[in-house]
Amino acid sequence: MMSLPKRRRILLWGREEISCCSCQDLDSVHAHCPCDSCWGKAVSRATEYRHWKATREYLQLMGQGTEPVELTSNVEQDVEQETERQDVEQSAGLGRVVEQNNEERDGEAEQGVLDLEQAAEQLQDVEANGDEQLQETEELDHNGMKCKSYINVCMVILYITMHADDLLQRVKMDVTNAVLKAFQLAEEMDASQQNFMHILQYGKEQYCKGTTGARFEYLWPQSWQTAIKMLENQGYQDAEDYFICLSNSHPCSYGIFKCLKSTCRFCSSPSSLCIKYSYLPLKHKIRQWCSSASFCQKMTAHWREKDHWLNSTGEHSIKKELWDGSRFAELSWFWDPHSEWTLPVSCPLCKVITSAATVNEAASQQSSDHIQLTCSECHTRFDYEVCKATGDPRNIALIGHWDGWQPFSMTCKHSSGAIEVSIATMLKQDRSRSGEVYVCGFVPSHLLPNKRPNSLDPFLHPLIEEVKDLFINGISVYYAAEIMGIPPGNTLLRCLILLWTGDYPAQSEVGKFVCSGIRPCRRCTLEGERNPSASNYYYGNFRYHFRHAWPARELESSLPIMREVDEEDRPSVRANKSKQTGFTGVSILHQLNPLYGFNIIRDLVFDAMHNIPLNVASHHLHYYFNEGILSRQDVDKNLKKIPWTAELKSGRVPEGVTQRLGHWKAEDLQKFIFPASEYVLEGLLPNEHYLAWVTLVRITELVYNTGRNGFNKDDIEVLKRLTARHNILTEEIEGLKSCVVTLHNLIHLSEDIKHFGPPDNYWCYSFERAVKSYTRRSSNAKNLEHTFARAECRRQHLKFNCENEESTSHNTFIENTHFVSNIYTVVSPCVISIYLVHVYKSTRIAYRQVTSNFTFSIAKCPYNLCALSLYTTKQTVLTTIKSDCD
Repeated sequence: MMSLPKRRRILLWGREEISCCSCQDLDSVHAHCPCDSCWGKAVSRATEYRHWKATREYLQLMGQGTEPVELTSNVEQDVEQETERQDVEQSAGLGRVVEQNNEERDGEAEQGVLDLEQAAEQLQDVEANGDEQLQETEELDHNGMKCKSYINVCMVILYITMHADDLLQRVKMDVTNAVLKAFQLAEEMDASQQNFMHILQYGKEQYCKGTTGARFEYLWPQSWQTAIKMLENQGYQDAEDYFICLSNSHPCSYGIFKCLKSTCRFCSSPSSLCIKYSYLPLKHKIRQWCSSASFCQKMTAHWREKDHWLNSTGEHSIKKELWDGSRFAELSWFWDPHSEWTLPVSCPLCKVITSAATVNEAASQQSSDHIQLTCSECHTRFDYEVCKATGDPRNIALIGHWDGWQPFSMTCKHSSGAIEVSIATMLKQDRSRSGEVYVCGFVPSHLLPNKRPNSLDPFLHPLIEEVKDLFINGISVYYAAEIMGIPPGNTLLRCLILLWTGDYPAQSEVGKFVCSGIRPCRRCTLEGERNPSASNYYYGNFRYHFRHAWPARELESSLPIMREVDEEDRPSVRANKSKQTGFTGVSILHQLNPLYGFNIIRDLVFDAMHNIPLNVASHHLHYYFNEGILSRQDVDKNLKKIPWTAELKSGRVPEGVTQRLGHWKAEDLQKFIFPASEYVLEGLLPNEHYLAWVTLVRITELVYNTGRNGFNKDDIEVLKRLTARHNILTEEIEGLKSCVVTLHNLIHLSEDIKHFGPPDNYWCYSFERAVKSYTRRSSNAKNLEHTFARAECRRQHLKFNCENEESTSHNTFIENTHFVSNIYTVVSPCVISIYLVHVYKSTRIAYRQVTSNFTFSIAKCPYNLCALSLYTTKQTVLTTIKSDCD
């Protein structure tokens, strides 16, 4: 594309500035025309007047102000005949009354006269037979534009000729946006690839209607693969494939590699014999999050309430959000811009982390920032320069989650699972949406070996390695929002995992704890009592241990025991040690401990959603029905009398105890406990059982209702005493067989509230709802986890890309497309060009967008105007159009 020439504005001169001249430039009496075409050249008075009149009409057409000029009758009489005879030449004159390059104007003017004379000849033929067309022009012009010239046709054609590449790019952008929208619709409808192509075909047919749009059909993707390639051109990144070896030849270790041609470093197994795992990188997620200004505002909600945790001891009066807990206050240096801290270092050989405390100690002993460190794992000595970092309010904290589920049905042997994260620094009302759950990988659980404690570690390995790198080295991103007076722009962000949540079996699997046995609790040294008639263990004596609590587990004292179990390669010996100690090894999450003190004992929280309704309440109801204490028919009868409010009916409502109790979900059970059960069970349960049940009702009310607005110190103490009271009554009324480990876990809910705020900040409702979106996606039931990963990649990309790429201007103009296309058959292209200029001036639509929809339509002009030799004047015409469009 040629560079634009220097421009200057077109001005209208006054009639008083023109006088008759008899100089030698012209034999007859003449005038020196000051227009941009003549530049003071000696011309006849009639020619100068035509140029002045054409300039005035042009400025009026383009909406620029012109001052009224009084003309003398003598001048009008002198030029009236000449102007009527050469009416078409006005158009040619206007083509020269434009801006042009000062350096090339002389050469272009001479050639332009010849070219415009040819244009005038063709335009004269048009005008001679164009009365009907002119009448249609006047009917089409709504605002009284009585344009009798066709100069705008030349201008539009020249503009299109000079900007063909730009116009084509605009069409390509329209097609790309349509493909993105088709992907988004397909994701919302859980459509298959074939259904997606049907959606895309329909969009193409609507866009390419008529002969004009048919010229753009080649720009549309013809297959699923070409559509994905178009998505990749917009920044889409697919999941990364890993190959995981869990061979029995190395039961204490696992192999993981990315290259298809590589082999396991322990048993040399090729990738074809390994488990394929698709990992969705965390760094790409962070870049997408930071690209949206509105999402950046959501991610920094913690900073707007920094008074709750910054420079705090963790004893905020009301604990409502995650940052109201003591753990967030302990990590306040991570977000405090006035805080400077030492970065930990990764061993260059084995990648084991050396903590910042060790680095500071070595720096103080060696009295230098250039120090030598020894890796605690491989004992490699390496040189290191101490690095410092400062806090940033835009740093990101995550909540991790793992859970397994059945993608098809409970009877199918195919089981899967998902490793997910959500953003801890968002408000819980935003974080609780299932759309804010971001998958890091889908695990083919049915392929994992049974009773192997480290079977989940290789699937968590890429996430942990990425978090370690993000904390130490950070990630360079463009942050789209202004935070704390920091303008948008490139910055370095860091990331950490604040806590990990999940149901009790999933937490035990991630943290390397036993689910049952002698010591099943990960928070205290609880000891179970074995049932003489079975192999089960029960955990009672609650009344005694309320006064004399079990000793809490400490990470420092427990770590040697974990490592001893982890290093044992004899399966039977390892199982016996796990049973006695409660540990199955060292969790891979412990690798985060040297970074910022992640504690697998404290930071793996208890999920109230599974613990209260699905475990404790469900156990009570089945006990009542199985022991004949309650009648299902009586409960059903009272349950039907409950007047559910509209708010409660918006979700699931418990019904059909007789037939559907086994199908009740957590929401059904929770609504049954509170507010329905006190009315339903009153008079049906014996007093002693009713008393124990009512304590569970109060616990549910506190956690699910009043506590969601915040817990104060008294509320936390009340919850602690309620859980203890409930456990004591359950043991004394129902017996030791009801004292399972999930009943014991209730007493630890108050501890999590102190550390991380109310349970609704980290319970699993949003993660469980997200599972529905995975399982309902269309697939061929082969390589299911791979299909889920690709679909989740597209969802996460489209969520932010479609938001950032929306263009309202295109939607505004598209309604005019079919209108102009329909009238094109009866109105000349000259009229269309005038109409386009009018549309631009009246609605301020981008001129490029207007012309892009009619490039080929104008090229079909029956008068062959595109064949005019207007090359020498294209720079000047382009300058004028660009000036007016700007």
